[in-house]
Amino acid sequence: MLPPGVAYLAKQVPFLLLPSAFWYTLLNVYLGRGFYVWMCLLLGLSSLPILFSALATYERSQIRRNASARHARLPPVVSAGWGIIGDVNTMVSMLRNFKEGYPSDYMGEWPKQYGCTFIVQPLFSNMIFTMEPDVIKSLLATQFGVFEKGPRFISCMHAVLGTGVFNSDGKFHRALTRPFFARSRISDFDTFDRHAERAISLMRSHLSSKGSVDFQDIISRFTLDSASSFLFGIELGTLCPSDNYADQFFTRFNPVDFAASFSRAQMIVALREVTGPSWPLAEFWKDQVKSEMDVVNKFISFVVEEALCRAKVNRESSRDKDSFGEVNEGDTLLDHLVRHTDDPVVIKDEIINILVAGKDTTASTLTFVVYMLTEHPYVLERLREEILSIIGPSRRPTMDDFKNMKYLRAIINETLRLYPTVPFNVRILYSVFMMHRRKDLWGPDALDFDPDRFIDERLQKYLVPNPFIFLPFNAGPRICLGQQFAYNEISFFLVRLLQAFSTISLGEVTILAPSHWSVNAEGRQKEEKVRLQLHLTLYIEVCPY
Repeated sequence: MLPPGVAYLAKQVPFLLLPSAFWYTLLNVYLGRGFYVWMCLLLGLSSLPILFSALATYERSQIRRNASARHARLPPVVSAGWGIIGDVNTMVSMLRNFKEGYPSDYMGEWPKQYGCTFIVQPLFSNMIFTMEPDVIKSLLATQFGVFEKGPRFISCMHAVLGTGVFNSDGKFHRALTRPFFARSRISDFDTFDRHAERAISLMRSHLSSKGSVDFQDIISRFTLDSASSFLFGIELGTLCPSDNYADQFFTRFNPVDFAASFSRAQMIVALREVTGPSWPLAEFWKDQVKSEMDVVNKFISFVVEEALCRAKVNRESSRDKDSFGEVNEGDTLLDHLVRHTDDPVVIKDEIINILVAGKDTTASTLTFVVYMLTEHPYVLERLREEILSIIGPSRRPTMDDFKNMKYLRAIINETLRLYPTVPFNVRILYSVFMMHRRKDLWGPDALDFDPDRFIDERLQKYLVPNPFIFLPFNAGPRICLGQQFAYNEISFFLVRLLQAFSTISLGEVTILAPSHWSVNAEGRQKEEKVRLQLHLTLYIEVCPY
């Protein structure tokens, strides 16, 4: 297989040779000058920036004409310089902000200059950015059918997400998965309890031996073990790996390596999306995702093949004949999928997509909830009082308990407002992260962490009249299928955590927030004690071990 950069250029060769063919025809055929072929090639290559700029200018003029014909007004266009220089400046600025900046700085100072919706033009392309609720409502709900994810997003994410639900525009994948998340099940709480007990036990062990806990690491293991249980019925045991290696299954697959490769792959494809269709040039000689996804795919493919074999035996014995469309109490998502399709690629891609949602987004939210509790001890104290008064110091929580715990839900929602797990979406790029922090939408205290805003009069004043200002789980046809599952898992773990610990404090931070975040900063970044980073989800950066 050709390296990504070579393959990319090979596809572009016919187009790239057009200028050279033009010069050869003009100089040798029409003018009879007898220029060497290499001279024409050199002239052609030097003309490429002009050609790209001309094509980009033509495309942008077509957009303006189409808008005018529809009596529409285009958003303002970011000006970062003239022609190709401006396009390059825009791309460099976006990449730098993505790697080094605070999540709300991804678009730099442009929102202040151009408003809540504007056009950016990185390297001969056009992207619309918005943090306007009415525009986002059109994208997700009222005009959903008009706005596809498109080839740019799909091609950049394909190496990890394949054709799964988060990387497709059709209804098939959502219809395939929706029944599994249609209702809460007692078995989910059994899974949460089993892994929460292991996570808290590991925390106690680390506290006694090291004096501190890497909460993000442990909670990522908790969500991975929980997700693997409800997705494919396998106990990965990353919270207690020594228990697994005697098992024949884990002599072939190391769950810790699986988790690490999965995280690295997500980081790489997120950078590809920022770079755009020309990402192969940044990975010219080596596909950086392939080796990571080889580890992930080897594990998932093995699990899927085993499940398909079991499903075939069950069908032949007619045991599944009467429950084709049902989701039974003890079913895993894999059990459900193999009853509906025998295509291993469809099943594998769907499992990986839901794993992203089931592991990383929940781990991100729990990490930031605990981060906020360390920064606001009075909130932690009030939450613990609610837990002890409704559930007590040791009883396992139930779904009915959660319905009565308004402050717990308010804390989760307030964390999702300030730290939404999926901050950006493309190709019309909308920032939930920035929209959730707008003072004109949430009031003058929008940058403050205050769970009471989801309980007191501010709820009726801001959110109830305009529900599209709060979109941690998306909305419309693309709303998160596992929303209630996520709320249950987050709530369950927080209850168990605060039944076990009465206080939580922020220990030594391995990577501090960059000093430039607090220089001339107007947002929350000046208050951050940790460094926030992005791949497909939001997380806190730590030193590698």
